[in-house]
Amino acid sequence: MRPLCDYHALYRAALHIKARVNKAHPPTPEQARSLADSASRRAGVAISPALVAAVASPKDGRIAPLILAETAARHGLSPDAVREALFPARRPLSTGDTAPPQDTASPGDTDSPGDTDSPSAPPTPR
Repeated sequence: MRPLCDYHALYRAALHIKARVNKAHPPTPEQARSLADSASRRAGVAISPALVAAVASPKDGRIAPLILAETAARHGLSPDAVREALFPARRPLSTGDTAPPQDTASPGDTDSPGDTDSPSAPPTPR
């Protein structure tokens, strides 16, 4: 559960940093320290100036893999293990399970086109 909390806190910190960096110029060491301090306070997790620099110009322009790797490193896990814990693969329904209902309208809902569940509402022509 702790990796899940840290992942979200690190992501909040990363978004805080991204909103404050100039994309054309990496932060100076002093700016990185200042951003690390403000991001740490905002997100409730320790942020290093090195992480600020990585977030300022992430590989392939994406911060998600960076945050996943940082979370994994902080917990001694592989990024794949963290990814599976955060975003488990959906399993297909077994043969004994029933599929969820296709129509989500409630019986008295007359906002749906063609609703004939209510005796006072005539069917909508199609």
